[in-house]
Amino acid sequence: MDISAFIEIAKELHVLGIKITKDGELINEWYSEEECRRNIYSAAKSFTSCAVGFAVQEGLISLDEKLTDVFSEDLPEVIDENLQMATVRDLLTMCLGQEQGSLMGVQRPTWEIDPLGNNFGAGGLFLTLSELHKFGLFYLNKGKWEGRQILSAQLYRHENDCKITFKC
Repeated sequence: MDISAFIEIAKELHVLGIKITKDGELINEWYSEEECRRNIYSAAKSFTSCAVGFAVQEGLISLDEKLTDVFSEDLPEVIDENLQMATVRDLLTMCLGQEQGSLMGVQRPTWEIDPLGNNFGAGGLFLTLSELHKFGLFYLNKGKWEGRQILSAQLYRHENDCKITFKC
């Protein structure tokens, strides 16, 4: 597969790299510079929602649980109406309805943490293109990795339904 025309456009747009997989096999890749970990910003949310998917699958948490129950030991002094009503599902779908966001307290990735050692979960994850590519393949294969279904395919939204989407 010749991707040279695509690469020329990618260079103009300052794209850092491209990896193309077809039928489970890497068929082409290109890098503008040596591969290194970079902040993947909001794509980090996909990893967070995937981790919650594992917790749901293992019965550790329910998507309909109130955040005030799940994080009862990490609540702010003043709990507003939005937080009182918010569920895990609301948090994952970013449907909390608050005016301002707030913090409620791959192989050894670099993920920024706050002074208390907690990561934000919505950003600050640093991955290489290859690591992000692997996660994309995991998502594309609906939770299957190396022939094993490790995250239930039922947690993925189907094209025509309105259930929660786990972006992993």
